[in-house]
Amino acid sequence: MLKYIFFLLLMSSANSAYAQESIQTGTIKLPELTESSGLAASASFPGLWWSHNDGKHKTELFLISEDGKEQGHIELRGALNRDWEDISRFDWQGKSFLLLGDIGDNLGNRSSITLYVFTEPQKQRGSVIVEFSLKLTYPDGPRDSEAIAVDTHEGFIYLLSKRDHPARLYRLPLKTVFSANEAVLDFVGEVDSIPPHTDADIALDPERGRWSDQATAMDISADGSMIALQTYKMALIYTRQPKQTWLDALNGKPKMVNTHPLTQEEAIGFSLDDNYLLLTTEVLPAPILKISLH
Repeated sequence: MLKYIFFLLLMSSANSAYAQESIQTGTIKLPELTESSGLAASASFPGLWWSHNDGKHKTELFLISEDGKEQGHIELRGALNRDWEDISRFDWQGKSFLLLGDIGDNLGNRSSITLYVFTEPQKQRGSVIVEFSLKLTYPDGPRDSEAIAVDTHEGFIYLLSKRDHPARLYRLPLKTVFSANEAVLDFVGEVDSIPPHTDADIALDPERGRWSDQATAMDISADGSMIALQTYKMALIYTRQPKQTWLDALNGKPKMVNTHPLTQEEAIGFSLDDNYLLLTTEVLPAPILKISLH
C-alpha cells in the first residue's frame, strides 16, 4: 500500500509540472504505416501530413489527415530505408522540399548517415525520385539520432543526438544538400535542458522508463521563432528570442506538454501556419495528438 501511495504522489507531482495539455484528433490504424516515425505538414495539400515508417520498411511516404485516415501513398525511388527517423518540409528558392533523415544508429556503428531531399510531391499517389542525396559523418564518431529540423532563415539543418547525456547538437549548411555528395557535420554544443527520467517514469514502465528523456523527433517553426522536441515522455517547446542561437534557445526553459496516451512517441511537426503541433507514436493503433500554440 505504501508503494502504491508513493507511486501516486510521484505521478501527481510529474503531471503538475506540465505547462499545457494536448487533445487527440484521431488514430492511425493503417496496416502499412505500422511505425510512424516522422510528421511534416504538407504545403501541396494543406491540412494533410506526410509520414513514413521507421527503418527496415519500404521506401514510401504516406499522406494522412489529422484524424489518421490515409489520403495518399508515394513510393520514393532512389533511396534506401536503413533507419528513417524523421522528416522535414521546407521552402527553398521558391519550391517546397521534403527532407528524409536516414539517421538512426541504435548500435552506434554506422560509418555514415544519409539525408534524402526531393521536391514535395504534387500528387497523392504514384512515385517520385530522390533528387539529392547526402552522406554525412559526425566529427566525433557515430551517433544515434532521431531528431532533424531545417531552419531556412539561417540556412542550416540541425540534428540532435538521442543517447548522449546531455544531448549533442550538430548542424550543416542547407545549401550543402544541393551541392555535395558527402559532408561532415559541425558540432554546435550540448543541450542539457531535457528533463531527466524520474522514479515515476521507471515505476510506470520499468523497461522503458529510463529512456523517457531521449529526444526522438524535432521540428522548427516556419517563422524561425520556435523549436519543438519530442521525447518518450513529453513534448518540449522552446521559444527563440531575436538574435538568439538555437543552442541558447534549447538550453532555456521549455514549455512541457504531456503526451499521454502515446507510448513510443517519435514524430512531431509544426502546422503550416505555426499555430499548432501534431504528434504521434510508432505503436498501432497510434493516437494523433494536437498541441495548440496560441
